Amino acid sequence: MTHVPIPKGATLPPGGDKIIHFVAYFVLTLLGGRAAMGRRRTVTLAWAVGWAIVYAAYGVADEVIQGFVGRTPALDEWLADACGVAVATAILLMYGRRGD
Repeated sequence: MTHVPIPKGATLPPGGDKIIHFVAYFVLTLLGGRAAMGRRRTVTLAWAVGWAIVYAAYGVADEVIQGFVGRTPALDEWLADACGVAVATAILLMYGRRGD
């Protein structure tokens, strides 16, 4: 959805775009991370940080590519992406440390 040009006249509530970015990257990181964990019972801090870096870098690439499809790359949107990644990574780390 981030690469679809915004239709003329479309509006979002103030801050709504940041919420969408946060939720999208939270869900992406959480689901991807859980799938990558597989049957692993424990998660190390190094694994969690590496996972967060992968998704944060994906967010950077996503923002840069938006400039090629008529959207405007924005640092604050990437920060919302990164916050979603950080919260999801913390959950993955806690889940993996519990051993469930």
